[in-house]
Amino acid sequence: EKIELADKPEDKDLEPVKVVKPKELTLGPPPEVTFSLPLPGERDISLDSEFHIQFSSSMKAETFNRNVDLLYADDDGIGNPFPELEVSYDRDSRTLTVKPNKQLEPSKEIELILYDAIEDEDGQKIVAEPGAADREPGAAVIISFRTARR
Repeated sequence: EKIELADKPEDKDLEPVKVVKPKELTLGPPPEVTFSLPLPGERDISLDSEFHIQFSSSMKAETFNRNVDLLYADDDGIGNPFPELEVSYDRDSRTLTVKPNKQLEPSKEIELILYDAIEDEDGQKIVAEPGAADREPGAAVIISFRTARR
């Protein structure tokens, strides 16, 4: 009901408490793919290619597990064309490397799929491209390439 000034307590163990308002975390923009090699839509990529995807911010490496796919565009969905697919992330360069560990088939359209569970270190999900989830359920980014004839 009212506030009054009080005398300093005689007990030496009682110290004033400083109340500090916690800083609010300000997040930057959500992560997105800034570069890929081969380039999106590139034709005649080598049959022994590996793929590199660079992001706009540092990513949580563990979120790539089970959230990256490499498929042939005309795949019927039966079986896994790349059972030995290897995915690694380099934090310093913010680059994901995807190794098929298998020769690619000639004259085929390849799709590298990044799913929407992939997050940056702040917990923000990767920016989804319009229509990606329509083409592949749960997909955020689909990058297409075409392999060389031989």
